[in-house]
Amino acid sequence: MKTYDFALSAAMNRTMLQVAGFAFYYVNGTSTGNSTITIKPERGEDFDLKPGQWMRLPSNVSTWYIASKDGVSTIAGQFVIGDGVFGDSNIFSTTVIAPGQSVGITGLVRDIYRPEAITTSYADTSPQTANTNLQIVAAATNVNGVIVHNAQLIWTGSGRQSFIAKATAPTAIFDGTVILSQDTVGAAGNYGGRDVMLQNSILVPAGQAIWYRTVGDPSGFFRMLQYTVL
Repeated sequence: MKTYDFALSAAMNRTMLQVAGFAFYYVNGTSTGNSTITIKPERGEDFDLKPGQWMRLPSNVSTWYIASKDGVSTIAGQFVIGDGVFGDSNIFSTTVIAPGQSVGITGLVRDIYRPEAITTSYADTSPQTANTNLQIVAAATNVNGVIVHNAQLIWTGSGRQSFIAKATAPTAIFDGTVILSQDTVGAAGNYGGRDVMLQNSILVPAGQAIWYRTVGDPSGFFRMLQYTVL
């Protein structure tokens, strides 16, 4: 096994290596354009490689023809060619994942979880007119989703209150996705408890607004919502 430096450009977009071996490793390559290269062994079909990829042939060859994939990119890097097996335990890869995208990972993964920081909090004790909506987060603001970290409702009157996720204004306390709801009936009755809190953080999908709505006695005591707009 031996390491070979290479450089390709628009003016010289191909080269040749006369090295005997079964395996061709594209160890690294940097380019301002496309870093993909095309390899043509003296026997067999050609194949494309990106930095970090390799190909092992069924039989030994002595000549390798190497060219830039697009024929114009400037590429500089290193190959390893020979009969052995090449390995690299010092690989670091960074992938930027846009909201809503996913990526598959195989192998041993160490996951260090760091909670998303709370950036905004709503809290109020003022009366809310019964059967009306208070918009906390606008749908237009929610482009990538909203994390609701915590929510709490305390009620002293006879009525019901809810935090709701819905693109348009809800027409009832159950119209939309209910984030947290509380129902109490006077001092003697209690449905759901006088003090309720969200048990787990949730993700409100993009395009939905977050609302607060009451029904019945509008003299609610305390409501609170902590969230992060992504």
